[in-house]
Parts: sequence; C-alpha cells; structure tokens
Amino acid sequence: MFCPPDGHGNSASQNAFNCNRGAGNAAIGGTGGVGGAGGTFTLILPDDQLPVGSRLITANLIGGDGGAGGPGGDQGAGGSGGAGGAQQLPYCRGDASTGPTGASGQPGGTGDVGQKGGEGDFFVGNITPDIAKQLAPQ
Repeated sequence: MFCPPDGHGNSASQNAFNCNRGAGNAAIGGTGGVGGAGGTFTLILPDDQLPVGSRLITANLIGGDGGAGGPGGDQGAGGSGGAGGAQQLPYCRGDASTGPTGASGQPGGTGDVGQKGGEGDFFVGNITPDIAKQLAPQ
C-alpha cells in the first residue's frame, strides 16, 4: 500500500482495463502549537509594606494564544486513464483507446488553532528589613 507524504492525497489507482479509484483528497494541515505559558511574578516586601504593596502591584500572567493551524496539503493530480483492451487476432483487430484521466483531488483544509498557553503564577512573600538591606545593590 502506498503511503503518501503528510498532507498529500493518495494517488489514483488503475489496472489494465479501468480506473480502480480516483486521486485521494489531501489531508488537513497540522494543529498549531500551544501558546506560551504566562510568566512568574514574585513580590517580596517587608511585613509592614506587604498589605499596601500587594494591592498596588498587579501583573498580567495570562498565557499566550495558540499558533495558527498549518495549511492543508496540495490536491493530488488525477491518475492516468487505464489502457484499452488489446486486439485478439485473427478476428478482432484494433486496440481500444485509453481511458480518460481521473479527476484531481480536493486540497486539504487548514489545521486547527493550537491551545492557549497556561496562566502564570503570582507569589507574595515577606522579608525582614535587615535581609532586604543585604540584598540591595551596593
């Protein structure tokens, strides 16, 4: 059995007398990639500043949109017509004509949009003033 490349339709099939099947339709395009995950935001403040700071600072951590679906595969060309029957001498003279070419398949559809990325994380924590001074740039 012939396995066409991804997105391509099956080729037509014939025998010596007729067309077994016409060209197959192309496959749909691949699904788009998953959107990027939202980031991580960590807010660390001294205990006495934590209630006010956590109300004043907000972060948008929504995940990214999924990627667009891939384009569908190209349509397959119609298969060649089957060969005509052969003459049988001495009484039947002349070969029959070749059959018509099969119709082309339809192009594949566009793939599905990828999934939306997951939301990020927001963390709130406290730190003592002495440790904050130690971490501050010099």
